[in-house]
Amino acid sequence: MNDTSDLGIFENELFTVDHSSSCVVPGYVVVRLKVPSTSLSDLAPVTAQALGQLLSRVVRAIEVTVGADRVYCLSLQPCWRLASSPGCGVGRVEEGQRGAEWEVI
Repeated sequence: MNDTSDLGIFENELFTVDHSSSCVVPGYVVVRLKVPSTSLSDLAPVTAQALGQLLSRVVRAIEVTVGADRVYCLSLQPCWRLASSPGCGVGRVEEGQRGAEWEVI
């Protein structure tokens, strides 16, 4: 997947959810926070609640769509990654102005 123009899954005022451009494992997605933050503890309560709800929906979608037995969440500062498959490396994490990032496989 080199063309990143077709990777978008979901976007709202706080987050984007995209297929990973660095890993082609089915269900590997990236959740990005649109506001600057380097830690979950820095999130405003409403943003933290929205993130929890979004991650819950993303994990459920992965379980149903790809039939994942488990979905894992890994914390890689300043980014977060979620994984359902041990077959894909974490890859490169880029810290940008978009804020924190969570990847879901």
